[in-house]
Amino acid sequence: MLSSHSRSNNILLITNSEYGQASVFIALAYELCTLTKHDTDSEFHIHIASFDTLEPRISHLQQLLESVNKGLENRVHFQPLPGIGHMDKLWSLVGGAKGLSHPPGLRGALNNYQQMDACMAPWTVEEYGEQLTVLEQIITNTDPIAILVDNMYKPGTDICEKMGKEYLVLSPNTGKEYAGNLQPYGQGLWKYPVVSSGLAYPVPWYLIPLNIYLTFRLALYVAFSPRVKRIIEFRKEMEIPSSFFEFYKPDITYLIASFPEADFPFVLPQNVISCGPMVLPARPVIEQDPSLAKWLDERETVMINLGSHVTSDTELTRELAGGIRIFLSRNPNVQVLWKLKAQGEVYDTLRDLVGKEMDEGQVKVVSWLEVEPYAILEHENMVCSVHHGGANSYFEAVKAGVPQIVMPVWLDTYDFARRVEFLEIGVYGSKTSAPGADAEEFGQALLRVVGVSGVERGHGVRQSEAMSESKAFRRKALELSRLGMSYTGRKKAAEVVLNHIVNKRA
Repeated sequence: MLSSHSRSNNILLITNSEYGQASVFIALAYELCTLTKHDTDSEFHIHIASFDTLEPRISHLQQLLESVNKGLENRVHFQPLPGIGHMDKLWSLVGGAKGLSHPPGLRGALNNYQQMDACMAPWTVEEYGEQLTVLEQIITNTDPIAILVDNMYKPGTDICEKMGKEYLVLSPNTGKEYAGNLQPYGQGLWKYPVVSSGLAYPVPWYLIPLNIYLTFRLALYVAFSPRVKRIIEFRKEMEIPSSFFEFYKPDITYLIASFPEADFPFVLPQNVISCGPMVLPARPVIEQDPSLAKWLDERETVMINLGSHVTSDTELTRELAGGIRIFLSRNPNVQVLWKLKAQGEVYDTLRDLVGKEMDEGQVKVVSWLEVEPYAILEHENMVCSVHHGGANSYFEAVKAGVPQIVMPVWLDTYDFARRVEFLEIGVYGSKTSAPGADAEEFGQALLRVVGVSGVERGHGVRQSEAMSESKAFRRKALELSRLGMSYTGRKKAAEVVLNHIVNKRA
């Protein structure tokens, strides 16, 4: 006789509400719905458990599904979690994005490690417990045939452990987060840069002692954190069997948005599956915003999108705008699309440096992108994506085949800056100035990635070198994009989930 969950057609996705984490869950939900849209026997209902700030994204997903096939939108259900999301809670503890930002290197990493306990578990024990209670109710009510969890959201994995529920992990991140410590010969200590350090890959021999030192200091900070100790004691009371520090388990299937060619070289265990970039299908820009499409059609374009968590202040704006001015003075045939909340002093600073270019339409500043960034990246005139090093931004640019400039600010964003340099698909644009920026450094990064135009007196050789380097970045970015296509992203993830369900029902 089949158990009740064997007959269930509910799939539960549990994720943080920040889009950088939740985007892969939304992409998977879309694929599961559209893949079985004509199969009434496999009419899965997708329940997405997260915080309220994700609900508008779920509504957008439902609208997208309705446009594919009327009625599909009814297969997606939002299950709200109590309290506030991970990043909002973290900001309240560390003083916002500015408080979490740190430079690379010894001092910056050590300062960041003192906040790592809050990064891992920002909620109080009471808030943690309330989330577990609601999650238990959701699992009981939906009786899912499959559960996928964002393992950066610890209450999600904990409730599955407590209830004895089998689950899969879905993540926008790379193999380093899961397999870094599993590499042979202790390479996790001496070859791969420890988080927040900003060290290159492979770690230079003379910096190996620093990498090892930082690794142990990170472990000590977290292990002796009063916040973590309270959570550990609470987990014992709740009879959660796994260790709080267990980020990898050999009996769990991990679906990651990375793929080997887009990462540092790793030996991945068989249960860590490289799916490739998982993004929603994007309608062409012209269908969403004809005026923006017309502007993009005019010339090659650089897009600057530092994400919603990076604060736009006067100093950062001044340096970035200064870099743009340097760049456009050498390459006037390119235009810049910049997502920036430009108000008050920030707007005044912007006008002082690139006001003329804004008036002429060469620099377009928008407070919000009405079009999904990936749709813009797919436009044929996109030649460079400037971002802060979030996994989602990185993999969208990889999938679109667009060279990148990474301006890291914290944690693993420094790893992504090093990845683009190691893979030769872009530039670490603030190596001497992170977590801020320097106008000259940023301007030179733009010139390296995009190239210069025209014949400049006295710069013939340098101009030729710059164009050669920019062509190499474009070629390698396109090659990486083509390699990534074979991994199929959300389709691969859906295939694994459906096979998991078939095996459970067998």
